[in-house]
Amino acid sequence: MGEKVVGLILNKEFKNNQGNYQSAKFIATGTLIQPQVVLTAAHCLKDTLSVSVTSEEKIPDNGQSGFVNSRKFITHPNYENTNHRLDFGLVFLPHAIETLSEPNRFPELKSFSPEISHHYIRYGYGERGKENRRFRAEMNYSLENKDGFVLSEDATGVYGDSGGPVFVEQDSSFVLIGIHTGREKDSESRELKNRSFMTPFTPAIIIWINKMINDYRLKLAYFLINKSNFRKSLRAMQQS
Repeated sequence: MGEKVVGLILNKEFKNNQGNYQSAKFIATGTLIQPQVVLTAAHCLKDTLSVSVTSEEKIPDNGQSGFVNSRKFITHPNYENTNHRLDFGLVFLPHAIETLSEPNRFPELKSFSPEISHHYIRYGYGERGKENRRFRAEMNYSLENKDGFVLSEDATGVYGDSGGPVFVEQDSSFVLIGIHTGREKDSESRELKNRSFMTPFTPAIIIWINKMINDYRLKLAYFLINKSNFRKSLRAMQQS
């Protein structure tokens, strides 16, 4: 499966309306874009303490087995929580997900252009029928652009689909051109409209994603080298 779609359980802690801290779990969707890197929506990572990632078609009910857990994640530095602009986040995993570790099968990231296609594929793990199962929707995104978003007539989006990938299929491979940010809401009633937002990639976003991945690799390599040197020094001390 070239899409590399994953489900996320977000373990959050936040202040409620009474000013007290409370814990809760939320569902989101992401895409494995490198063996140990998941792309998702920045707004999903707000107030998050840890993330559990699964490649199962249905998110396991027990929330324990079948997951890779992480506490390392970042959001775009210019992300605006009030309107979800630049709504991109990355989760770094401690090891690869075995079922998705085939080499050279990760989706290509490409800047969105309406000339690419008018037919798109979106995935999400939002709750449908009391299950959080991987869902595929085919849609046509309009050319309407609203504050950096592209809109589509879509009544299928539910909570938990946020962060899910939006693909076009080219030459039998999947090209990732943005992420599902959520359904449009009525400004007064706050009810969901039958229109979905996609936050599209731009060249600057792709540069930022690649830079963050490279920075993480350098930090990880530095940590492993220091860890190895520490172990060597410790053994030398023990033998002296």
